[in-house]
Parts: sequence; C-alpha cells; structure tokens
Amino acid sequence: MKHNSNIKKIIDEREKINPDRISRDSSFISPLSFSQTRVTGFTLIEVMIVTTILGGILMGTIYVIMNAQDIFNQGAMQSYLESEGARLIDLIQEDINECQIDTGSMPNASNNFTTLTIKVPVKVGGDYWNPATGVIYWGAEGNQGWHITYSFVISTTLVEATTRLDYNGDRDITDSFDIGNLWKYVYNASGTLQQQVNLGGNIITVATNRYFDINNDGVDDPIFSLWDKYNNLVTSGSSSNRVRINLWLGDVIDTKQLPIIVNCKTDVVLFNPQ
Repeated sequence: MKHNSNIKKIIDEREKINPDRISRDSSFISPLSFSQTRVTGFTLIEVMIVTTILGGILMGTIYVIMNAQDIFNQGAMQSYLESEGARLIDLIQEDINECQIDTGSMPNASNNFTTLTIKVPVKVGGDYWNPATGVIYWGAEGNQGWHITYSFVISTTLVEATTRLDYNGDRDITDSFDIGNLWKYVYNASGTLQQQVNLGGNIITVATNRYFDINNDGVDDPIFSLWDKYNNLVTSGSSSNRVRINLWLGDVIDTKQLPIIVNCKTDVVLFNPQ
C-alpha cells in the first residue's frame, strides 16, 4: 500500500504543473522530460592527420598514373621507330634486289658508308635486255642510263659533353652523334638531278665518322655496306653479292632526355651485282 501511495503523490505533483507557466517561463524544464546530450565532431589535429593521409594517397596515385603513362609512351615510340625502320628498308629493298651497284661510288670510308648508288633494269623497246646480246638495260625511273643514289643527310647533332647525357650507354659523355634522314636522289644520264625525296627516318650515326660503332659492341655500324660470298667487306671492285642496310633510329625530339634507340638491319642479296 505504501508503494501505491508514492505513485499517487507523483501523479498529483504532475497534475499541479501549470501548462501556461511552461510556455511563459522558458527556463522551466520538467524533471521528467530532461535528457543530457553531447556535441560530437573532429578536432583540428584529427582533421590534419586525415588530410595528410589523403594527400599521400593522392600523390601516390598520381605518381603511378604518370609512371604508367611514361611506360606506355616509351613502348609506343619504340614500336613506331621499329616500324619506321622496316618501312625504310622495304622502300630501298624494292630497288636493290635486281640492281646493279655503281662501282665508281661504292659505300666506303670516303663517303662514310652513308651513300649507295644503283641502277635498276628498265624497259627499252619493250624488253629489259638486248635480245641480240642479252645485255640488261640499266637505268632508273624507266630511263636508260639514269641512276639512283640513297644518301644520309644531317638535320642536327647531339653532343654528349653539352647535354651531359650518355646517349649510347657506353658510360662516358665524350661522343657526338649526327641525326638525320635518308634521301633518295634520281639523276639522268648526264648527272643532272631529276628528283629528290626525303624518305624520313630519324637515323643516328656517329658524328664525323658515321660508320663507327654506335652501341659500343666493338662492331662498326655503317648505314650501307657491301659484302662478298665469303662474308668479307667489299669497298671497291665488283665482287659483292649482297648489300647490308643497317639503320639506327632514335627519338630525339627532346635533346635533354635520353632517346629511345632501335636497330633495324637486313642483308639484301644482289641478283645482278655487276
């Protein structure tokens, strides 16, 4: 019964509360309706720590993306240079297979092995050779007596001592390299230039002596060279039976960075060398 009496007192006290007083006096809070709350949030130190972590993650992500982009660009450039080298070789090989080498201007040290002069069979009177003698009619662009010269032409020079870069990876900065393109020149029987075409290439050679070793493997790297059937280098006479085309190509758009260098090489057998 005492317990019920206490409950009744509480109910009586609540009934004595005047609702008008509650609305007039905002400081009055019913003891039964009060609840304690706590304001939550991040401190400045917590915000700084989170910002630092997120910044590190962002920088790492940017580095990975940029590194992946560099690798992709290098691979794309290497693929382009290789295809460019193959394209040049195909262009020259079309003429060389059945050509006659001009023994008066063969690739040798005097022209830095950068020049190749040839004649190809041409039709005269509907035939490529004299029916009576069997002698082939030689010329170029369909004209007897004409000839074609392939030649390397410089466009710029890289000097390792100036750029402080080791372009060929031989652990010194004492080399210089000439960069240029292959050109095709067509001359008539009198030696007058009739046509010139820039075949392109971004070809790299050692400056001054352009047939010297480029990649420091102990073997010279001439662009054009003639060889006999015993694998001997031929620089004069008419004993050659094949032409070696040896192209080093490089990306040298930015001379302050190491270029990507590729080598494209092939031997073309001569069916009519003399």
